[in-house]
Amino acid sequence: MKSRSTQTHRGRMAAAVLGMAALAGCATTPPPFQAEVTTLADSPAAVPATPRFRFIEPEPERAGSLAWRAERDVIRSGLERVGMRQAMGAELPPDLLVAFHYRTESFEGWTEVAVPVPLGYTMLWGPINDGIWGGGIMAQPMYQYQAVPTPAWRHVLEISLRRPQQPSVEVYHTRAVHESRSDDRLAVLPWLVEAALEDYPQGGNRSRIVSIPRPMR
Repeated sequence: MKSRSTQTHRGRMAAAVLGMAALAGCATTPPPFQAEVTTLADSPAAVPATPRFRFIEPEPERAGSLAWRAERDVIRSGLERVGMRQAMGAELPPDLLVAFHYRTESFEGWTEVAVPVPLGYTMLWGPINDGIWGGGIMAQPMYQYQAVPTPAWRHVLEISLRRPQQPSVEVYHTRAVHESRSDDRLAVLPWLVEAALEDYPQGGNRSRIVSIPRPMR
C-alpha cells in the first residue's frame, strides 16, 4: 500500500502537469494597435454621413505606380467600411473628393534587453513533504536590463475630403501616426485607415490615441 505522502506528492505533480498543459493551450492576446489620430472637420452639415466619393488622381508618375494603386484600394475599403460609396461613372457625381498621402520614416528607437551578469545565489526555503520544511542555496544566472538602440519606423497617413465645387477647400482632414518595428507599409496601412476613420464623421477638431484590438494568435 502506498504511503499517504507518496500519494500526495504524485497528486501535486499531476496537478502541476495539468496546469502547464492548460497554459500551453491558451492563445496569447497581442497588444492593441495604437495610433495618434488628429482630426480637423468643418461643420457636421458639410460632411455627409454616407457620401459618394471619388479619388483625386495624383501626379501621373504616382497615379501609374503599383504602390499608389495598392494603397488606394486599402483606403477605399476603409472608406466603404464607414458607410461611404465610391461614385462610379459620370452618371453618379461624387459628394466628396478624396486625397491621401502615406509615408514611412525610419528613426532610431530603444529596446530593453536582458544582459547576463555574474552568477548570483538564491536562498530557497519551503515545504519538501508533508509537515517537513527545508531549504538550500542555488546558483543561478542573474540578469539586468539595459536599453539598446534598434531600428524603428514611423508610419503616417493623411486623408483629406473636399467638395467637388471647391476642390481646394478641405471639409475633413484626418492624420494617423503609428510607430513600429516593422517597415511593412501595406501590413500597417489597414490598421492606420481604421484608426484614422475611427469616429467619422464626428471627429471634430481634436487629437487622441486610438487603440484597436488585434486578433488572438
